[in-house]
This record gives sequence, structure tokens and C-alpha cells, in this order.
Amino acid sequence: MNQCKKSHFQALTVIALIGLPAVALGQPEQINENASKLNVGFGAVHTNNINPTFDDELSAQGINLLANGQLSTRGEGVQYLIDYDASLSQWQNSDEGVVYDAEPSTADVSVRGLARLFLSPKWQIDAQAKHHTQDQAYGTGLSRLRKNVLAQDTMTLNSAEISASYGYDLSDRFVSITAGVNDRSYDDINPYASQFDVTEQLTEIEVGFRISPATQLLLRVGYRAFDFDQPQIDDSELYRALIGASWAPTASSTLRASVGGYNREFDVSPSRSGFLWNLAYRLTPNDRFAFTVDSKREATATENEFSSESIVSQFGAALSYRYSVRWSTALKVNYQLTEFDDLNSNKDLTESDVSAQLVFSISSFQSITADVAYKNVTSDDNVIDYNQTQIGLFWQYAF
Repeated sequence: MNQCKKSHFQALTVIALIGLPAVALGQPEQINENASKLNVGFGAVHTNNINPTFDDELSAQGINLLANGQLSTRGEGVQYLIDYDASLSQWQNSDEGVVYDAEPSTADVSVRGLARLFLSPKWQIDAQAKHHTQDQAYGTGLSRLRKNVLAQDTMTLNSAEISASYGYDLSDRFVSITAGVNDRSYDDINPYASQFDVTEQLTEIEVGFRISPATQLLLRVGYRAFDFDQPQIDDSELYRALIGASWAPTASSTLRASVGGYNREFDVSPSRSGFLWNLAYRLTPNDRFAFTVDSKREATATENEFSSESIVSQFGAALSYRYSVRWSTALKVNYQLTEFDDLNSNKDLTESDVSAQLVFSISSFQSITADVAYKNVTSDDNVIDYNQTQIGLFWQYAF
């Protein structure tokens, strides 16, 4: 195996197949010009609980198709990127007596374009736009808070963003200013969906300052305005600030930690404030092993019609190990607590996920993955309480 194929294989098994998150220093996005232009995959999957909102004992079998990749090019003073990700899942119920508006299926398509302009050795401007359409599986998105949902919700997210960064070496010292807009809407499939159509405007300033070869101080200050199309949910303006540091104690480990707070002001309701954090640690002592721990707490747009405040606290860990050129494995654990808080209503939703993968590489660009995942979703009022297990076998090829 030549060095090029070996490097591609390592990236494919450790990053693409296993999907461990990277710990960035906080500087603007780095474009990987060696990323695969096209990955395709096909798989078979079984779940013991296809629709937990309706019947938590209804199993199903399905097939998955996927395609993703990244295209980039560079010219004099400019750089362009297009990345895309598309997947299709088609299910067949084991119980033919259940009647849906349509046979359970989900499509997920995302396309993003990025143009980077280098104005000078110290100035660069990024302009990007993204379109994302997603059929939300039963028990995810909006339906995970509801019972007896027989038609899946379809979400469309369109976003545009422009940012200007100043710094001779953005991994050393930088100042970045970002402004953008996100428009999230739902098809009128279920009567509750249109309540959550929202336009979000954002402005953010981020500063990175290296104080030693291993340590970089980080500061992020942001403003977001949430404007819901329907009057059921109160519009709000969110101000937040986090300060922290990125520290690389060794060549194989990185720790990033930021703490801060937010203040949300509503059009009608009293303002609220709270604590935020962002923590990530990554250890990669060699090209065989990778370990990541991450946690964050953030304020987002709500998905509960009885609440204008939504706070998400997330804790996760991921580990991967490549036994040999052919075999590798991965394990992921994730815990998420979503707090929907209002003056007259409080609801907490807890989601726990555990998944394991075993990967066999047929060649440097082709692999087969066996996957098993377990999920538990519970609300504090016990209205939502279900488990879901899924097993699958997937083939993937990287061009």
C-alpha cells in the first residue's frame, strides 16, 4: 500500500467511518483540500421500534443509501468549497395492520457552498450559503415531544453567513466577525409544525490570542434574534459571552474549555439568564487510537409550543481503535438534557445514546461496517418514555 493510499485509508477509517469530532482551536474553518470528492454507501438495518410515538413494540426493516463528498479549488487570492451530504432510508413494517399516511421513509439532503477571499496576508473574508432538507424520523425533532404521530415532519433550513477574519496566522492570533441569517421552516404535514417556523439573525465576534506555544486564549461574544412566524411562541433576543482557552499539553492532546453566560429578552415575557459552557478534549497518541470527550450547554430556539426558552446540555465521549490494516472499531456515548422552561410550564427531556461499530476494510477505499445502537428518551412527566435498538450492516466506498 503506497503512502497516499495509506493516509487515505487512515482518514477514512478513523474520521469518515467513525466520525469522532475534532477539537479546533477556534480559528476560522480550515478547508481540507484532500477530502474525498465522493463517498457512496448502501446498508440494511433493523429496528425494534420504528415509531415510538405510536407503538413502541412495532419493529421494521429498512435499507439505507448515502452519498457525500467535498469539492474544492483554489485560485489566485480565492478558494472555493462545495460539500454535500444526502441519505435515503426506506422502511418496511413487520406489522402490516398499521396504516400510515405513507410508508415510513426519510430523506436528508444538505448542500453548502463557501467562497473564501484573501484580501491581504492578514485579511480574509468567507461567504457561505447552505440548504438542508430533512424528513425527521418518528421520535426525533418535533415528534419526539408528542404522541400518536403517523406522518413525519419535514424541515427545511436555509442559511447565509459572511465573516471577516484578521490575523497573519489564524492558528496564532485572530479576530473574526460574523453575521448571518438562518431560516427554519416545516411543511404543513402536522398541525403543530408551522408554530416552529423561525428566522434567526446572528452576529458574533471571536478573538483568539496565543500566550504560549501550547496555550491560546479565546473570547466569543454573540447576539441572536429569534422571530417566529406564528404568535404562539414569544420572539426573543439572546446575548451571550464565553471566555476560555485552548491548550495543547502534548503533541497528541488538545483541551478546549470556555465558560460564560447568556441573557434572553422576550417581547412579552420577563427576561431570563443562565450559565453556558463548551468543553472538548481530544487524545490521539498514534494513528491507531483516538479518544474524545465533549460537553456543552447552549440556548437555542424552542421545539415546545408551551415554552419560549430551550436550554440544551450535552455530554459525549467517543473512542476509536484500529487493530490492523483491515479491522477497526469505535464506541460512542452521548447524553443530552433539554430544558423547556416557561413561567407556566416546565418540561425536561432526557436523551441517551450508545453505539458501537466494527469496521472491516476490504481495500484502502472500501469498507463494511457492522453497527449497533441503543437510544432512550424520557420526559420528566413520564409522557415520553421509550427505548429503541437498531442494528445495521453498511458498505461504503470512497472515490
